[in-house]
Amino acid sequence: MNNPDQSSELIPSDTVQDGQAAPPAPRAKRGDGRGGAAVPRLDKRTYLDKEQGRYKVVLRDYGGGLCEVGWSFVPNLLPNKAGRGNAEQRAQHEDRAVRRARSRLRQLILSAQADHLLTLTYRENVTDYKQASNDLSAFIRLVRTHLPQWVFITVPERQKRGAWHWHLAVVGRQDVDLLRRCWRHVVGEGNIDVQKPKRGKNRRLGIVAYLSKYLAKGCIWCFTVNRR
Repeated sequence: MNNPDQSSELIPSDTVQDGQAAPPAPRAKRGDGRGGAAVPRLDKRTYLDKEQGRYKVVLRDYGGGLCEVGWSFVPNLLPNKAGRGNAEQRAQHEDRAVRRARSRLRQLILSAQADHLLTLTYRENVTDYKQASNDLSAFIRLVRTHLPQWVFITVPERQKRGAWHWHLAVVGRQDVDLLRRCWRHVVGEGNIDVQKPKRGKNRRLGIVAYLSKYLAKGCIWCFTVNRR
């Protein structure tokens, strides 16, 4: 389509001989007689008939008769992100984020074959989340000096009084005395508890259901065994 503000020179197709290279795109003439930008080439194809996206299907086999099939729609063009604090549907976005986190938590627990629950508690009323996180990190480092391949997935819980403690999904029977010594070495007065899920026939699913209640956005820690 011609622009009324510009004029262009069209080169007839019969001026190009066989075997010769096509001439360069003509340059639009400006009103002052000087050359302008190259005339854009118009393609006959259109992008309107392209597929809008694709479906992604994932099958996960966790062993022990547990498997999971998930599917999602992956668009070719990602939607524009709303500015921080300007999202009209912020509640929906946060709900999707929590659901994704719960899905990730379920995958980690089932993949790790976690079948026991470990709880780390304080005697004092520790309300500072940063302090609680630092204590957990120190506890993990100390345990791994004795058990380098120790696997866990942990979720924090905040009680009504504001105190924090930790729930960990662990694999198999635990050395309770060792874990208690390590925790008390870090926090002084504190205690641990290791138990099996109280409900459900499948322990892993019971742990998933239990920890999902306390799950908040960004509160999943995972360490896995390095297999060679």
